[in-house]
Amino acid sequence: MWHSIACLYWMLCSLYDFDEYAWTPPGHVQESNVSTQYVYAFMWTIMVTTGNGNTVLPETEEQAIFTIFAIISGVLMTTLMIGSASSAISDLDASKANCVGRFNEHNTIY
Repeated sequence: MWHSIACLYWMLCSLYDFDEYAWTPPGHVQESNVSTQYVYAFMWTIMVTTGNGNTVLPETEEQAIFTIFAIISGVLMTTLMIGSASSAISDLDASKANCVGRFNEHNTIY
């Protein structure tokens, strides 16, 4: 998911003059190699989707819409991770209770 958002961010940024908007990476990054461009795009994605870092506010409607999409995606990813962890812990508790129940049955028989 982060990779896709980073690629879409770079695609949207490439429609603008990099030095014109603070929302885009610095102008020198546009002429850099692909790995540097990807690092900047991926860093922006991580900052926006996790709510960490100093995210620059969008300046155009397209930038705002895309940023909203990225933030909502981050919220959904966080919700999914928390829900999965909660479910896994619940399954462990149920498994443990089942083992304790069988152990107690075995002890009462003998």
